[in-house]
Amino acid sequence: MRFSPIILISILLIANIDGQDDKKCNPVKTRLANSCYSSLVVVLSVFQIIQHTHEEYDASDHIKNSRNCDFSRKCATEHVGCGKITEQNITRLETACEYMNYLTGAFYPCMTKLRQKKSKKCVADYFSSTGDCENWRENRACLKWTIREECGVKFWKQYKPFWTKRADLICENSNE
Repeated sequence: MRFSPIILISILLIANIDGQDDKKCNPVKTRLANSCYSSLVVVLSVFQIIQHTHEEYDASDHIKNSRNCDFSRKCATEHVGCGKITEQNITRLETACEYMNYLTGAFYPCMTKLRQKKSKKCVADYFSSTGDCENWRENRACLKWTIREECGVKFWKQYKPFWTKRADLICENSNE
């Protein structure tokens, strides 16, 4: 049986419509990639949960988050382009993991001090963030000065890029 070139090209285009590279993705690798994608979704969900409950997180959570992030990052990177895993997914995962690891790790001593300042609106909003992009951005100046007063300039300088990461993720999610 002979296929016309137009039919062959159409079949090839339809086969690759999901962005998969057939040389790289076979059914087994696609199942593995989808499993990795599930892991990635769990980590991004944990990031969302932390937005509402990070006051309760402690150093033991840092270890769990770090392990989950490491596994998801490695797995997703190995299967990018296969299944539902895209470069954009990996970028979001990296950003969320960096933020969570910093929050439950190096920033933890400052967060402990901030818990005691929840009478300030911006600190209360920080601990009860609903993921509202505008609210998060509006609190930046107050949060900056509170962190500097309670924890020192060094903590704000360390936290500032992570504040931006969190803002990017929150605002990205609010635009979807």
